Amino acid sequence: MFSNYQYHTNYGLKVEFDPLLEAIGELPDYFVLQHWQAHPRFYRHFAYFEYKKGVGKYQTLPHGRVIIQAIPQTLQINERIHRTVPTAVLYYPNSVLVKGDNFWRLENA
Repeated sequence: MFSNYQYHTNYGLKVEFDPLLEAIGELPDYFVLQHWQAHPRFYRHFAYFEYKKGVGKYQTLPHGRVIIQAIPQTLQINERIHRTVPTAVLYYPNSVLVKGDNFWRLENA
């Protein structure tokens, strides 16, 4: 359904957001998914999938550089059915990431 939303990290880990997007159902014009990268060890960050009007962008941001000003919902899919990662995220509907000088803000759109 959303086959454009597969990404390979710098470490070869494939992340797949299609099952999570299908679980959301009707997608708002703007939203952010946040998850903790389990790999690679010693270089872990929170990663963000940002969706703006049909275009998805995946990026990792350093710890302590994101100010969260939106309220998330938890979203988890059954990992016995879905073999993709991530299987659990914080879902920020109607939200965007805004880049500042030394930080990012995750805020309502």
